[in-house]
Amino acid sequence: MKLPAIAIRALKILAAGIMIQPLYFKFTAAEKSVYIFKTLGPGPYGRIGTGTLELIAAALIRYPKAAAFGGVPAVGVMTVAVFSQFTKPGIE
Repeated sequence: MKLPAIAIRALKILAAGIMIQPLYFKFTAAEKSVYIFKTLGPGPYGRIGTGTLELIAAALIRYPKAAAFGGVPAVGVMTVAVFSQFTKPGIE
């Protein structure tokens, strides 16, 4: 059973929105964002680089012809984010 085009479009908007939401904190050097990236090791370059990659992936997800090109880095960034959160910074 295939999803209707509206449902697929809504899921793409949701995925892009989830990826865009924390960009404000990464780009403005919010205290928690700085702490996470300082603890993980890459520091400010990793924070800005990850934010840029998320922004590009979120933009590509929104366009039908480029959705696959945006989905691959999106899955990669989110996978690394989840696994890295379970290692050094931990969960309180």
